[in-house]
Amino acid sequence: MLTLSHHLFGRHHATTHSVKFAQAPAENDELINAIDSDHDATWTLDSTPDAHKLDEFWTGVEQDLKKDPEWFNFSDE
Repeated sequence: MLTLSHHLFGRHHATTHSVKFAQAPAENDELINAIDSDHDATWTLDSTPDAHKLDEFWTGVEQDLKKDPEWFNFSDE
């Protein structure tokens, strides 16, 4: 229980109210959705990422973007 204390016109008043927090709104987050939908999986977060897998992932992203006809590479100028 939360106790609120405040001063009003020089007098000290203490009131006790129960506080209810609103439920957090659902997020359309890929990781949260994957965790929620796969109840049998074990999820772990590593303190150090796998640099090789990250490099492979971002190389694939870059290759996909370069296939876009509107892709512009600033390094070509």
